Amino acid sequence: MIEYPEIAANVGAKPRATVLETGRAVEVPELPQDAREWVDPCTLSLWVQDEVDALTSDRLGMAGGNIDPEAVRMFELLAFAYATNVLASYEIAAQCKSDPAFRFLSSGQTPFPEEITAFRRRHRGQLESLLTRVFAWVMSTRIGDVRPSLYLDLLQIARDRLDVARHLDEL
Repeated sequence: MIEYPEIAANVGAKPRATVLETGRAVEVPELPQDAREWVDPCTLSLWVQDEVDALTSDRLGMAGGNIDPEAVRMFELLAFAYATNVLASYEIAAQCKSDPAFRFLSSGQTPFPEEITAFRRRHRGQLESLLTRVFAWVMSTRIGDVRPSLYLDLLQIARDRLDVARHLDEL
């Protein structure tokens, strides 16, 4: 993976939030740049799939239609990629060929970088929500229950990563 130090500093894993737990302040650790530092890739991919299932179930209930399996695959792939700090579309495509977890989530099919970029643009809101929920799972491995006040910090981290991904794709 290619590193972008001038951009990586702005990816948003910096907030050190404090939550109240039974009346006392608790220091919350920083979310790692790569969620695999705290969670094994298999567990992370299962959490991503669970959250995508929840997202698509919500959409089915509202739309009354069928969800495109390609969209499900892309949501899973992008949520995993952004949670592991693989942000540029061409890097995600490359990881689908070399990394077992990416290959599994992409069903062995490597999307074109242009497809990834277009999907991210079309579904940014859902990706923000999905990524925030995945970050909450990751954070729960260190602090237990994630308090609602922390979700705003996690949402900001998700937005920052999507902004960096957009920026990298424009280079």
